[in-house]
Amino acid sequence: MKGQKIPSLLIYLFQTGATLWGFTEQSTVTGLFSKDCILPCSFPPGDDEVIYWKKGDRNVHSYYYQRDQLESQHPDYRHRTQLFHQNIPSGNASLKLNSLTVTDEGSYNCYVGTQQAPHISWVQGNTSIQETDRQETRDGVLYSLRSDQNIVNTADPYQCHIHLPHEEWAAEWKMQDQLSNMEGSSIVIPCEYSDNSTNTEGFSVVWTLNRNAVISVLASFNGSSHSYQPRVQINQNDFSLMLHDLTADDSGEYLCNISTPHYTKLAVRTLQVEYSGNTKNIVLGVTGAIATVILVPVAWIWFKARLIYLGIC
Repeated sequence: MKGQKIPSLLIYLFQTGATLWGFTEQSTVTGLFSKDCILPCSFPPGDDEVIYWKKGDRNVHSYYYQRDQLESQHPDYRHRTQLFHQNIPSGNASLKLNSLTVTDEGSYNCYVGTQQAPHISWVQGNTSIQETDRQETRDGVLYSLRSDQNIVNTADPYQCHIHLPHEEWAAEWKMQDQLSNMEGSSIVIPCEYSDNSTNTEGFSVVWTLNRNAVISVLASFNGSSHSYQPRVQINQNDFSLMLHDLTADDSGEYLCNISTPHYTKLAVRTLQVEYSGNTKNIVLGVTGAIATVILVPVAWIWFKARLIYLGIC
């Protein structure tokens, strides 16, 4: 209608780019209603790339076998999306979205992987060992790969290495010396933190307690410290765990989980709390403790070796 003003609508598009190689980038893009918009996504160049653009559970655009794969594309994006094919070999997976509508506003995820499978290796002490179990779950062109390792000797540290096309990811599990103290006292449980573990963005620490096969989250740090149980505090300098007014229920196995995008370290310590004025221990007996060490850390030791890996069947 003549003289009527048509408002221009701003669309805020939140895009996250995450690739197999641990690269993560977040950015906010502003687009105009009915205009075209480019959502950026860059990654370390590789071979035979697999590219997925998604908005929630909607398939916005797919690319593999060196061509677009649009059979499962959501109807809202039909004939409206475009990758820059000539720039993919140089690490550009940016998506052009044409003729923006109100329903386009939201959060978009860019996933980039490779058809090349990773190599996973395990080390016990200084000896290479075979994984206990491996599971692959396929969902069309995508699959997840999980590698498990049983802990059979708690005196040895265990390491897992995932060798990717452009970098490596590593994890370590280690049982530390046992600690003990009296009821009503306080104790500090070290985390064996080292400075070179935090030179990567995404550093976090999580403390958990395993008692009678029940695992409880005690405290965490991811830029700031958080306590989830009473009488518990995490030291922001060395990430040790401080426990006050010890009780019988504080006995058990304490796990310090230090994680970065390329490394995870799991350190376990058993704490024994003794009755005041009594030498009787109130923690698990030897047989029970061994069973806990063997069975429960199986869930710990596959850490991020439960690798969510983008690849081709």
